Amino acid sequence: RKFPDAQITGVTLSPTQCESAQKRSEAVGLADRTNFQVADALKLPFEDATFDLLWSLESGEHMPRKEEWLTECLRVLKPGGRLLIATWTHKDTAELSCGHRVNPGLTDK
Repeated sequence: RKFPDAQITGVTLSPTQCESAQKRSEAVGLADRTNFQVADALKLPFEDATFDLLWSLESGEHMPRKEEWLTECLRVLKPGGRLLIATWTHKDTAELSCGHRVNPGLTDK
């Protein structure tokens, strides 16, 4: 509860994920600060410059038109806001990535 005034909005294509997120939010006492909805990330149902932070978790790689998706992300982000994208890759984990060494525990068999 580091940011007690934060409001969180979650978007997914899955009604099941949306329902699960709402239930989890209620279970931990955060329902008054959260809003989860089913929406298309290529046509987000928000005004321009709505969010201070936009976090995409393992979804960008599934977008059929990535440039359109990123444009939409930037549209709803406030000036000076932050965009965080976390995604997975099919690369061999033994490779170096962005100058960071691989965690040996991840490649031990």
